[in-house]
Amino acid sequence: MRRPRRVRMLRPEWVFLPLFLLVGAFYVAIVPVGWNSDEPAHLFRAEEIATGQILPEVRTGNDGRPSAGGEVPDELVETLSLTGVLKGVVLDPTVTAAVVQDDSALGSASYSPVGYVDFRNTAIYSPVAYLPQIPAFWIGQVLGLSFSAVAILGRILGLLAVAAAGFFAIRLTPAGKWAVATLGLLPATVSQSAAFGADAAVLALALLTVAWVLRMATGPRPPTVRHWVVFVVLAAGLALTKIPYAGLAVLALAVPMRRGWPGPVSRRWVAAVVAVVASLVPALLWSVATSSANISLNPAADLRAQVSYVLGDPVAFLAVLYRTFFTELDGNLYSSMFGNQIWLTAPLPTAWVLVAAAALTLSVVTADPRELRLRGPVRAGASGSLLPVPTRVLMGLVAVGVAAVVAAAVYVGFSDPRAVVVWGLQGRYLLPSLLLLMLSVAGNRLRRPVFARGLLLASVVLVSLGGMITLYLRLY
Repeated sequence: MRRPRRVRMLRPEWVFLPLFLLVGAFYVAIVPVGWNSDEPAHLFRAEEIATGQILPEVRTGNDGRPSAGGEVPDELVETLSLTGVLKGVVLDPTVTAAVVQDDSALGSASYSPVGYVDFRNTAIYSPVAYLPQIPAFWIGQVLGLSFSAVAILGRILGLLAVAAAGFFAIRLTPAGKWAVATLGLLPATVSQSAAFGADAAVLALALLTVAWVLRMATGPRPPTVRHWVVFVVLAAGLALTKIPYAGLAVLALAVPMRRGWPGPVSRRWVAAVVAVVASLVPALLWSVATSSANISLNPAADLRAQVSYVLGDPVAFLAVLYRTFFTELDGNLYSSMFGNQIWLTAPLPTAWVLVAAAALTLSVVTADPRELRLRGPVRAGASGSLLPVPTRVLMGLVAVGVAAVVAAAVYVGFSDPRAVVVWGLQGRYLLPSLLLLMLSVAGNRLRRPVFARGLLLASVVLVSLGGMITLYLRLY
């Protein structure tokens, strides 16, 4: 017997998809080109890759300091100059989008003449980071679009990529479907997806990798070679996008933890370990190939000195992490996980942050009727949504480990030597860890799930409206 249409339409993936695309389209349309965080540098790097220059170029400036970047069209630089972003106006929270000028006179997206530009903060990104957006440059060249139009098209393609990934991740994950949908609809998630940059690829691959591993670990039969190949492709792509997230590959160890499958358990452990190692190799090779271009934006930063300090005194570094995450907070690290747009000058107000936190909390205790009770052998049709305890513990450990690795990468690459806290760590970097933490505790804890889903949907809509209103007031 088929379910009523209204019940099917209340499934989290069908709530997520239209709302995500609607809010994302608003972000794409309203934000001037270059006004998303680091968007100019990502545009430069993606254009460089689109024209066939895969490895970044390292030069020595007039001051004797090294720089990393590449040859980019003058028209692209001029486009970003006209929007004021290269002049730093967006860093002033009092400056509105009125400074943006009309760039229609720039004509087509010409690939000449070109000049060298230093974009060291994105120079080491691999082509995988821009897979959704690179076709925008090819389409722009064929149709004669301006670089402003190319940037907007790239935003749209990135948004569509995350929308598709989120939709299928919700369908794939055996538990926490509402948690995935709610996290995907946070203003921070939507705004990153609607910006031209690597965040769209990071979010898309992180969602799919986590959902795929959980599906492998909880299915009625052991995973096949095809399942492992898909995992390696997803996890390797995520690591190539941003190597600190390579730790998510460790989730594959949840697969051999599962009991009740026929066949030798040792073979599954070997398969999991081999898959984890295989997913890390491409990122390690890319890191070696681009090591000379790994130059910090902070002139005072010293990569080798920081690495020596962290490895030589790990206890001191643990103290740095403790202060960063627990004691030396200015209120922005965790609140910015919900949304802080326009180069961190448009934070989500406290009231909306509280609503977002309530929505996330409600989402982890609200189960979709399709979710199974996963304790021991899978029992189709059973109520609840409980992952096995070992899987939950592993997810929590990986979440903490990935957050620590991300903080360590920022500390080594950006902070002053021996800094007492991690400088430059932003809440949006922690979204993959937040996803794992939410899924590790997701389950049906409510007696009135229908009412809970209605309340959750209302909360998500409110948060989305809050993000849109905040952005509009910041810009106009």
